Amino acid sequence: MAVSQKIRVYEHGIADPINLKTFFCGIKLLSEGKNVDHGEKVPLLKTSHIKRDDFSTPAKIVNVQNRHDYPFSTSLHSTLQQFTANNCLLTKIDQRLLRLTNLRFLNLADNRLSNDRENLNFSSLINLVNLDLSSNSLDDLDGGNFYANLPVNLKYLNLSDNLLTKLPDAVFKRLKNLHTLNLANNRMGRLSWKIYMLRLRLKNLNLSGNRFKFLPGTMADLKLDHFDASNNPWQVEFKPTCE
Repeated sequence: MAVSQKIRVYEHGIADPINLKTFFCGIKLLSEGKNVDHGEKVPLLKTSHIKRDDFSTPAKIVNVQNRHDYPFSTSLHSTLQQFTANNCLLTKIDQRLLRLTNLRFLNLADNRLSNDRENLNFSSLINLVNLDLSSNSLDDLDGGNFYANLPVNLKYLNLSDNLLTKLPDAVFKRLKNLHTLNLANNRMGRLSWKIYMLRLRLKNLNLSGNRFKFLPGTMADLKLDHFDASNNPWQVEFKPTCE
């Protein structure tokens, strides 16, 4: 005698794994011509309370604007491409970020990051093109490997509003794809003549609010679209901006 069992269909539900196993065991017994124990019914599938959103595509963009919302205890998915955390009182780089090899945009502006040589190594972020560390407490980055380990494909680097006193030659040797460099409002008084090495790609340069008294002659090799060197104690006549 054929035995049939109706299965209730739930629009938004997911079957409970234990209940599902029992259900299929009953179906297996029936298909083999065996009887299910007297009085035992093949169970209806029950549903777990799982929302449809739980199965959505992992977010590729995370934007955090205060410390309360920072994902300290939640995982960061490997597909993440853009991460912003401003005003979060961060004093160190979250090491989880350095494992996100698909990351393209990283904005940690307006925090309390300082010089931690082991912590400021972005070499693993091979796809990173935009790095914003403005408005932190970074000073002698030349003492570590910060610049030497920046991703070679980096196009946008914002180090404005920090405590930097110089920019090492490693920047010009490594970041030849750099399109925008913002060094405004630091304590820099000298710029290397090797800046000409950025002449092929660099279009935007901001040196305003520093301690420059002069600039190297090789600046003439740059083909800039936007240049700002205002609010510096120049000792020579100099046009501080160009558009």
